[in-house]
Amino acid sequence: MAMLWTPLSVMQGIYIKYYGFALGVMAAILLLSRVYDALMDVAVGVLSDWVKRKTGRRKPLLCIGAILFCVTALFVYAPQQGVGPLYLGLWLLGFFTGYATLMISHLAWGAELAQESQQKTAIFSLYRAAGYVGLCVFYALPLLPAFKTPEISPESIRISAYVSAAILVFSISLCLKFVPESPNSETSMLKDAPTVASGTREVFTNRPFLVLMGAYVLCGTGLGIWYGMIFLFVDVYLRKGALFAPIYLAAFAVGAVSSIGWNSISARIGKKAAWAAGMCVAFSSVLLTFWLSPQTADPWALTLVLTANTIGLVSFELLPGSILADVTDYSLLRDRHSRVATYFSIYMFATKALFALGGALGLGLAGFLGFDPHLKVQSEHGVLALRIVMAWLPGVLIIASLGVIYLIPMDERRHAVVRRRLDQRNERSVVRA
Repeated sequence: MAMLWTPLSVMQGIYIKYYGFALGVMAAILLLSRVYDALMDVAVGVLSDWVKRKTGRRKPLLCIGAILFCVTALFVYAPQQGVGPLYLGLWLLGFFTGYATLMISHLAWGAELAQESQQKTAIFSLYRAAGYVGLCVFYALPLLPAFKTPEISPESIRISAYVSAAILVFSISLCLKFVPESPNSETSMLKDAPTVASGTREVFTNRPFLVLMGAYVLCGTGLGIWYGMIFLFVDVYLRKGALFAPIYLAAFAVGAVSSIGWNSISARIGKKAAWAAGMCVAFSSVLLTFWLSPQTADPWALTLVLTANTIGLVSFELLPGSILADVTDYSLLRDRHSRVATYFSIYMFATKALFALGGALGLGLAGFLGFDPHLKVQSEHGVLALRIVMAWLPGVLIIASLGVIYLIPMDERRHAVVRRRLDQRNERSVVRA
């Protein structure tokens, strides 16, 4: 899934450079398709929970999403010469529909498969590790001698799309055959079927979820600002653009390993403490960014900063999702019907929105404060702008998130209580039946 999604981040440049798309046209296509993508996440979450409630199954939507995702990806990544904006716009709509249907169904299924809190973390850690492997494979593919250049090109993207689609179809087939449906969650025990209005009320009165998302917003905004600026920081200010791709390829490999490491750490100290520790690692990398300059940014210093930030990012990508899986069990206990996919759709929406808004905020603030990417040597105001945007602002947001993480009213002990009460209620339901 990650290998088939990742090329989207470079395709706008490919369509502009090789297929003659104008900047304004590409910007409009990306804006409209991303708005659609965000709305589709929430719609698919509600639909997935409705299908689960009616049929007890998540596999049908996952299968439909996988097929649509693969087919539309091939049209997006392997276009013919002479394609126009309408072609790309329509296929992107199908691409985002398929991805949302597959991703949210997959996340909800994984959250429901495990009963114990740490089992949920183990599933999410393997999920995240596989994602980083996909990133590494995509960025390593152009380095193979079969390609004329190590740069990402239409040819390497096309080959990557066919390979990743084949892997996805094969692995989804195994998944559908050998992995059981998640245990039947308690469907509504109320007289009236749950509605969109009641679901909205349940979600936004769920205190553990709201506090969790408050911490997530602070972390995500801080990291989004940093990631929105890091390429310009390295390429334009530090003049080390040639090191960016190979260092990040190594950092992604470390990210795959650290996914398993965060699972072990959370088993020892708890998910909230492990997430806070990950944010401390991310904060250290942000703090180190403050000291980087064209004179001090040797390859080892740059590798340390990018790798440390990736390790912290992995904790952010892994542990809040696992905590959310625990929170959905609390929601099931409180509200008597499952809205797992709805919660994860809001979580996915927030992830995309935070990095998009954070990146836009960082770029806009840096320009306002005096950073000019067209200058070979930055002015004092430009350097100060970079330090504010790359270190001070993300650092403050990340530090603020630590206090909110501590306040999340859901931990392993409380989840065990929730799980025990759910099991007792299920046993009583079976006896009555």
